[in-house]
Amino acid sequence: MLLRCTLWTGVTILVLSLPARTQDRQVEQNVRVWFPYFGDHLFGDSRWGLHLEAQARLQGITQINQLVLRPGVNYQANRSLMLTTGYAYVRLYPSITSANPVPPRNEHRIWEQAWFRYGSGRVAWSTRLRFENRFIEGNNGQYRFENRVRVWQQATVPLSQRVYATGYDEVWFHVKPYQASSAFNQNRAYAALGFRLKPGWRLETGYMNQVLLVSSGRVLEVNHIVTFSVLSTATFRRK
Repeated sequence: MLLRCTLWTGVTILVLSLPARTQDRQVEQNVRVWFPYFGDHLFGDSRWGLHLEAQARLQGITQINQLVLRPGVNYQANRSLMLTTGYAYVRLYPSITSANPVPPRNEHRIWEQAWFRYGSGRVAWSTRLRFENRFIEGNNGQYRFENRVRVWQQATVPLSQRVYATGYDEVWFHVKPYQASSAFNQNRAYAALGFRLKPGWRLETGYMNQVLLVSSGRVLEVNHIVTFSVLSTATFRRK
């Protein structure tokens, strides 16, 4: 698994080192604060459940940047594998640093996911593969269709009965059809401390480094993100 993480990081560095086609690439540094909720809730002893997700993403510490709502239907295929399909609504707001701000835009997604969980000694590993079918609103109000794939690897180590350390790397690629200048979309590297509040409920606070290549290929966003996440695996009912 460590080899996989190293390979993904190597691919990212290689892609980002390529020169922009028409001019030198600009690098923009931004500060963000994200407040996500991630819930995977089984229906009692059933293999079926719901994925419920909501995220408020701020630019700076006061102004909304994105709103994400991502419900889905889970199926626990076996002890290690959970399959999910769902819908996502994303509301994108203009950047506070933009010289020519545009009106807020919407994006609608259908997504499919396979999530593998396994262990090695004290380390809990997770591998997640997600495919997104995107309907993206342009500045003219018209929508275009694109695809994207996301590959995510996480490691979690307990520090005590209630506290743990976790980290992941996730690389994103465009899949045809798409309009971007490069197949590479972004990379997210994350590290956090987690706290088990009670059975089925956790709190994580951490830092994410998001490296995002804009569609034109001329601007590279490096976003420094502080996260405060609530996570739940509580069941909806018990038999």
